Amino acid sequence: MKTAYNTAAEFVQTLTDKGFKPARWDREDCRILAIANPEGFHTLRVVIDNEGEDKPHAIGLLKLDGKRSQMVSWKSDLSAHMPLAALLALIEACV
Repeated sequence: MKTAYNTAAEFVQTLTDKGFKPARWDREDCRILAIANPEGFHTLRVVIDNEGEDKPHAIGLLKLDGKRSQMVSWKSDLSAHMPLAALLALIEACV
């Protein structure tokens, strides 16, 4: 079963293909990718945290208001062991 844990590079590439771009503080051990609305403000941020390991362990979704205020609408912490298809479907539904 594919998960973000065992196919991290594919997961990041899929997000990039969907329009996500590296956000502030993005780094190799904690990838932070965000998608913006037409005005250029982030609407969804995906945090892929390796927690000091070689592979990701935690996925964070942060839904933002898409305005200059960048208020958080909601936040969800998920396991990187969640099936990749389900995780991508959840992210797609949130965009």
